[in-house]
Amino acid sequence: MEKNSKELTTLFDLPINHKIKDMDSTADTQYSKNYKIIDYSYICHKRFVIGSGSFGKVLYGTSLDKTKDYAIKFEKSTVKHSVIKEEMKILQDLSGGEGIPKIHYYGSIDDYKVLVMDLLGPSLDKYLKFCDKRLSLETTVNFGIEMVNRIEYVHSKNYLHRDIKPNNFLLGKFYKNFDKVDNTVYIIDFGLSKSYVDPLTAKHYEYRDNSRFVGTPRYASLNTHLGIRQSRRDDLEAISYVLVYFLLGELPWQGIKAKTKSEKKEKIKNKKKRVSTNKLCEGLPAEFVTIVEHTKNLEFYDKPNYDYIRSLLGRIKNESNQRISRNNVYLWEWENTFLESLMYYNQENYTQFNKTKKLYDKLYDGYPVCNFEEYLLKLKKRSEDASKYEETEEHNKESTVNGKVINEELIKNEKSIFKNVLQASEEKMNSFVMNYGNTPISSPFHSSQNGNFITINYDEFKLSSSKTNMKSGNSKLNKIA
Repeated sequence: MEKNSKELTTLFDLPINHKIKDMDSTADTQYSKNYKIIDYSYICHKRFVIGSGSFGKVLYGTSLDKTKDYAIKFEKSTVKHSVIKEEMKILQDLSGGEGIPKIHYYGSIDDYKVLVMDLLGPSLDKYLKFCDKRLSLETTVNFGIEMVNRIEYVHSKNYLHRDIKPNNFLLGKFYKNFDKVDNTVYIIDFGLSKSYVDPLTAKHYEYRDNSRFVGTPRYASLNTHLGIRQSRRDDLEAISYVLVYFLLGELPWQGIKAKTKSEKKEKIKNKKKRVSTNKLCEGLPAEFVTIVEHTKNLEFYDKPNYDYIRSLLGRIKNESNQRISRNNVYLWEWENTFLESLMYYNQENYTQFNKTKKLYDKLYDGYPVCNFEEYLLKLKKRSEDASKYEETEEHNKESTVNGKVINEELIKNEKSIFKNVLQASEEKMNSFVMNYGNTPISSPFHSSQNGNFITINYDEFKLSSSKTNMKSGNSKLNKIA
């Protein structure tokens, strides 16, 4: 990381008024070797490689005034079927959606096609590897809800992704000094994506069972293996396999040996046929069995019930009393691991501290990050904010009446009253009278007690408490449920 930090300093020290032609000329070998100017607007830092694949490489870049960061994707111009060109078109169609990276430039330079996009954080696959190839239930559910949200939006624009895998989901926009936090999960890599709507008829394209395999065998749906043309259901089935993989660290069809890729795909297909959903999700909450089964039972033309899948994941979240990942003070499990290194440092256990530091370097390999010690100070501050946030949330769950805490039994009884009111007819509501303890209730909307009342919100099914201002008749409501 020291080497990268030095390079980054050199990059940031580039003079603003330096002539662009000189910076990109062969005469200036230092600039030519380490940097590349694109469209007179972006500086590509060649030694910061964020990612690579069969398409080419993704490098780190900045604006000329050094105020903005970008990811710059390169593809050889000699490629017969350009992935970047197709991806650029789809990203334009998806533009403006949450969790969709923004395109800033598309063009050619030297022997490459170039795509300049938002700089995003590491992939979910990197976080999985950091956590010894198993994510917590809390992290998995939060990721799952985000992934379903992203694919629903992609489908709403008439596209299929067709290559769902952990590498194609990235966590948040990346901010160089961790000054901001973005817990949105972004979906990327639309090189294999395709519309499922016929442009001539504006209808869902026809069923076909002689399609070639497209996607990643580990996560692809069984129907994809069988040569059935992909539709919306296949993206959702792939997401369900990814979530199981997050929790268990492996899938039953991993580790299969074969001499060729086609033979391996055939063996994976046969394994997927044999493994039951119950066996696949063994040891996991029952909701995961339901999610996998739901996606596998969808018909070719069916629109997936995204709300149903989210509700199942939400049920797991609620039952395990999980936090919401979207607030800026939430700490992920790997961040808690980083925080533990402060303990090692204070104990002068520098061996363990340096081991964690190496994990940090590996997670953000290719990114222009601050040094580990500075990062820990920022993370410590966020941890303190998170503690305050949780204390506030816990406090908001309680409400006091004349200094006395309203207990859970009172809330339970109020909910029972609310249920009874709903069941009563409109005529009976006007004359509805009940006894709440020793306090008479003259209206189904308020239960009076020593100048205080609890309001039942019929629309939101929530309770709130308030102390009545007897003189003005005004009241201030505070949620308690």
